Amino acid sequence: MSKYLINNADDFGYSDDINEAIYKSFHEGVLSSASVLINCLPSKKSSNCPLGLHLNLATGKPVSQKWRKALGGFYQPKRNANEKFNLEDWLGVTGNYDKQLIREEFLSQLNLFFQIYNKMPTHLDTHYNTIIFDNVFAEIVRLAGQTGIPIRQPVGFKSGEKLATSELFTDEGKMQIVKTNKLPTTDKFCYEYLNRHVDYLKVVEMELDKLLEGEVLEIVYHPGFTDVWRKQYTDILCDPAFRTLLNKKKVVLVNYDYLRFRRLQG
Repeated sequence: MSKYLINNADDFGYSDDINEAIYKSFHEGVLSSASVLINCLPSKKSSNCPLGLHLNLATGKPVSQKWRKALGGFYQPKRNANEKFNLEDWLGVTGNYDKQLIREEFLSQLNLFFQIYNKMPTHLDTHYNTIIFDNVFAEIVRLAGQTGIPIRQPVGFKSGEKLATSELFTDEGKMQIVKTNKLPTTDKFCYEYLNRHVDYLKVVEMELDKLLEGEVLEIVYHPGFTDVWRKQYTDILCDPAFRTLLNKKKVVLVNYDYLRFRRLQG
């Protein structure tokens, strides 16, 4: 039995720069999946890359009429890519959103995805990792439970800590809810920001070595060309040494559809 890896790129649809980097990483590198900001997508774009839905309450314009009528638009605390995460700033915004409005917006984004692509997304995850907030998490659990769509593991931020190679950790409480509700998700999740490691291959190898036979790991990337940190992700995904490592470890690249297949197999 093999080990399995989902290499997923977030933010598809945000800009042509990011879209082109995702195309390149999928066709020329080891990217196996992407998550689309459906409310930012100017037109249908896929490039045959399997797409999940990057549920979004922070960027662009809301899809739901009820959200626009109640709140106007989305709001988010300002934060540069190299700045530490401040949970309190986000709690004052996203953490206070009404769950009914979140439900309507998420359903509207899912419906828009289906209208554009004529199929359901491979998985659900969140822009800016807003799944950390209880009101957002509750609606993702509801939506995933109703549709059977797999979700990304709920992870948290180490709020206020100096940003080094990661600021993420397992949210054990939310993971227990995911398991109780039998929602499909990966067995492991990589908490490291690979672009912040000099020897990223060593980190990937360590993560793969944690997998048992048959298990699935997700690693998240943010490819692009213009921003230095995004370009680092593109270079990692297109590095031939990455594919060599996967072949050496006998790791199979998959997307979230594999979780549905595995579930059907029992």
